[in-house]
Amino acid sequence: MHNVSWLLSIVLDMETNLRFLDVADEPIQTLFPVEGYQELPLMPLEMAVEQILHLFKNLPAKVWAAKDRCKNPLNSLTQDESAAIHLYTVELHPTERSLYFQLNQILRSEDRRKLKPWFGYLKLFLTALFKLPSIKSTVWRGVKANLSHKYPKGSKCIWWGISSCTDSIGVLEQEQFLGQTGTRTLFSIECHSGKDIKSHSYYQTENEILLLPGTYLQVIDQLKAGSDGLFIIHMKEISPPHAFLEPPSTEYEGIPSVNSLYLHEKPETPEKGKNSSLFKIRDDRFDKLPVIYCIGNLSSLY
Repeated sequence: MHNVSWLLSIVLDMETNLRFLDVADEPIQTLFPVEGYQELPLMPLEMAVEQILHLFKNLPAKVWAAKDRCKNPLNSLTQDESAAIHLYTVELHPTERSLYFQLNQILRSEDRRKLKPWFGYLKLFLTALFKLPSIKSTVWRGVKANLSHKYPKGSKCIWWGISSCTDSIGVLEQEQFLGQTGTRTLFSIECHSGKDIKSHSYYQTENEILLLPGTYLQVIDQLKAGSDGLFIIHMKEISPPHAFLEPPSTEYEGIPSVNSLYLHEKPETPEKGKNSSLFKIRDDRFDKLPVIYCIGNLSSLY
């Protein structure tokens, strides 16, 4: 049997984790809230990514590897929930092949319809994050550019992507991140709802803390630190005027495995003349899990 670490090393590029450095991609304009995903039931990771399989090369193998590495998750997360976080942190080469890259592009897009294929994964991923305790701490992220003009003192902004931060400034000083020379902007963020994903990340030495989509921030101050091109922007998470991210439902405490999901034919006969199959998904171990009737395939859920 293949060693899981060896298998995952084939599909990973570990040189640079650019999700810490993508703040320049945040849009200036206000977008509509992230919502709709919460209406879906929780699904195993294999099913949650079904609608985005075409976007990635060999995604089922990566899902399998992530779940195998998350057999004993901490923080009362299920294996699927932990694996959803694990999969998010994986850096592929080129970066555009990474799940986090494509998801954040969609979260930052004005066209909210593009989020729909991601609803299954978002439901599982955000359910996992909401189950983690919120962190009140100073966290850091940055970019190899001068963004001081975009964040004037006193201004407020919404970060629509999933913001990867670290509580260790030393991580960002490493050459594969910001380094210690050249033009750089370092964000110092006082957060109160950060999510520490270290125990579920592929890169556990990075002390990664995530800020959720729709995090509302105020610029407290900024300064140019010396003559080496370093700009520091001090920000603080504040309460938003409205909910920019609808929370996931917490009605279901567990997620059935793929092997425990059974397809049961519905006794009623489909309407004549329609070339489709009618079936329902059910798990007899979970009384609260709704019976889902599908026509054709799982795409009916979307």
